[in-house]
Amino acid sequence: MNIFKNFSAVALVAVISSLAFMNSCTKASESANNKPIKEGKIGATSFLLISDSGLSLTDTWIQGSGSALAKDPIGEIKSDKNIEISFNLDEGGSVTLSAFGSKKNESGVAFSFLRKDKVLTVIVEAAGKNSNISKNFMAFDASNEVSLIVDVHNGESPAHLLVWKGGTENPTETNALFNSKKAGDGESPGNGTGTFWGLNLSNAAVKTASIAEAKFDHE
Repeated sequence: MNIFKNFSAVALVAVISSLAFMNSCTKASESANNKPIKEGKIGATSFLLISDSGLSLTDTWIQGSGSALAKDPIGEIKSDKNIEISFNLDEGGSVTLSAFGSKKNESGVAFSFLRKDKVLTVIVEAAGKNSNISKNFMAFDASNEVSLIVDVHNGESPAHLLVWKGGTENPTETNALFNSKKAGDGESPGNGTGTFWGLNLSNAAVKTASIAEAKFDHE
């Protein structure tokens, strides 16, 4: 009888230990699944981390590689918005600015800026199409900070896109670096289909990113 009593005691301890282990694993799994989303700021704009390959979010900039979504939606799909952005690219690095996209930073009007040595390559994409507009940015040294003012008039079809050098006063169609309605600058590939905006970084640092109403007014 003592043997069975001892066996039962050992079995009971084993069961309790097993349940305790399973409970700890369940809590760990729940903790991982409910892991708080990282949040950071660039100026007054809050961003949420939606994918991370080594992205750092602080109260002043976003750096590294990954994807971050602006916490506040961009507004109506068929509206006109302006985004001011400044960034630094490591060699081979890139920054993609997406406007009027989804919560996954997809399906928007996306401007991609890529560095190779001192050369800045710029691609704009929307609706599954893209346009290489790099010739309009040949004056930039990609090894230095790049500062830009970007208008996306998504209320037009295709979206009217304009880009100015950062700090440009009184932005117009004529002083834009890129104007999708100007012959020879490159065409707009289409429209965004969402109400969010965000950033995709690869070995880069974004120091300024703010949204407002469009700089250029057709009226």
